[in-house]
Amino acid sequence: MSNRPHIKHVSDKSTTVKSMIILALLYFIFGLVSWVNTILIPYFELTLQLSRFESYLVTFAFYIAYLVMVLPSSYLLNRIGYKRGMMYGLWCMALGALLFVPAAYWRMYQVFLLGLFLLGVLAMFFHIGTQMVTLATSIQYAGIWPLSIKSLGRHTNLGFALLVMALSCSAVMPIVYNAFYEMKIVSATSFEAMKYAYWIFIPCFAYIVWFAVWGYRIQVLEKGQSVMSPLNC
Repeated sequence: MSNRPHIKHVSDKSTTVKSMIILALLYFIFGLVSWVNTILIPYFELTLQLSRFESYLVTFAFYIAYLVMVLPSSYLLNRIGYKRGMMYGLWCMALGALLFVPAAYWRMYQVFLLGLFLLGVLAMFFHIGTQMVTLATSIQYAGIWPLSIKSLGRHTNLGFALLVMALSCSAVMPIVYNAFYEMKIVSATSFEAMKYAYWIFIPCFAYIVWFAVWGYRIQVLEKGQSVMSPLNC
């Protein structure tokens, strides 16, 4: 008798279509949550009388969740499963969105930041759960991430968790950008200072190009030696 586990397939096409529609709608919500924080920056800066540095804490509060919560969330998903994990993530999103009401009423910026952090936790849950290879809107998920975790074997889950944690750079780079802007604004107009500050992103994109063309071929041995993979040369 075969020891292979019995796999139950869904034969009802309507059930499959409904599931895909729900997943597509959830993905739209997650995408909206991920990008709305950038839109909020000028409005927070105007209505709450924030400095430029304080306004960039909006993106910091959202994306820092990728750094501090990815390992606990990975452990939770392994224990309770992706379906229940997404349910908890949606409750977390609802709580974060609900916090916007008292924050707006009393104009409490710290509560806004807490709500954004909780929204970031939901987005991070989605990144971990789907691994974004087949439902991607960005080339980094569909192209660069599979190259990064290729041939990791039993370390694939850990490698993917580190990739999700690396998204926390989006929390730091706006603050670095603002620092360059503040340095240049002393001797230039605001528009010229903004153009100058954008140069800090050039090394980031240059590294992505290098990795996509050549860097992904490098494999690291147990002794720490780096070699070129003969399959990819």
